[in-house]
Amino acid sequence: MRICIAALVVSVFASSAALPEESRVKITSGVWAAFQEYLKELPEGGDGLFVVSQDGRRYGSYVCKKGDCGSLGTMIVRAVTQCVDSEQSCDLFARRRDIVVSYEISK
Repeated sequence: MRICIAALVVSVFASSAALPEESRVKITSGVWAAFQEYLKELPEGGDGLFVVSQDGRRYGSYVCKKGDCGSLGTMIVRAVTQCVDSEQSCDLFARRRDIVVSYEISK
């Protein structure tokens, strides 16, 4: 879990350049709907994270509605804890309102 979180911290600051099609994250329509709810909860100027499992079927999020959000590491742990299961790790999908990966919604 520590390695997963450390990798996620690095990816938060990585470039969000477009990825080749084979590198796109494929997410379910349910995960997309959850992301839309996350956006509704996130206040203007607020902070938050949305993470998605590598198979695109699970997600986790953290929304900070007040000024004291804690450290970035704390936010990551809270989001990843909701997402991780024993077989899939989770990666950053969005920071605040900005999607940081190429993606497609599975049919």
